[in-house]
Amino acid sequence: MSEIYEDIPCWDNGTWTTVSFESREVFVNSIKDIFLEPGKYQFDETSFLFNEQSTFFRKHKVYSFAPNMSKDFISYWDDQKLKCKKGVFYINGDMKWFITRDYYMWLNFLPIFDKEQQKFDFAKIRDAQYHMALYELLAELTYQHVAILKKRQIASSYFHISKLINQLWFEAGVTLKMGASLKDYINEKGSWKFLTEYAAFLNEHTAWYRPMSPEKILMWQQKIEIRKGNRK
Repeated sequence: MSEIYEDIPCWDNGTWTTVSFESREVFVNSIKDIFLEPGKYQFDETSFLFNEQSTFFRKHKVYSFAPNMSKDFISYWDDQKLKCKKGVFYINGDMKWFITRDYYMWLNFLPIFDKEQQKFDFAKIRDAQYHMALYELLAELTYQHVAILKKRQIASSYFHISKLINQLWFEAGVTLKMGASLKDYINEKGSWKFLTEYAAFLNEHTAWYRPMSPEKILMWQQKIEIRKGNRK
């Protein structure tokens, strides 16, 4: 398995390729070069590619027309899994953006309840959330913690639950925890309902089926029960 800074998908002026960096430090510096302030990221028409998969799903109610388990089906989902594990660079002329792995997955595969529209839909691309994703990535790459003071109603809880889902879905042997000042903030009245919504959507609409056992409030473990002969 390549390192986090190797074989990163890259859309370079209309052509898909991959980009690798010599080391984690070089990767960090490349992210710092494009880490600006909200309002200065200059998103152009390239930003329509950031959430291209959710746009397709919104229109067709499926992610791919390829027959189940066909070569094209497997290729599509392997490609999307790579982007959800590595993130994606987008380059248009002199402009460059990096969509982190969890932000890419959130925009494309994890719908939220949109309070503006009063329905479930995918998150809109907002530079504040893009900025927050880069900020947290830089902290991760440099082995730092982060503290964030945010405004309300920008789907921050949804986004941070998506970070848990991303690792739970794609990383082997991962142990994840979340805490809060009040239990109701993380149980079925709080963020746990977002986990439930995300898991249900992924299991129904993607090739990434992940059974949980136990699958109860405040305790998930990714496994499935099978039988060998008369033994579980």
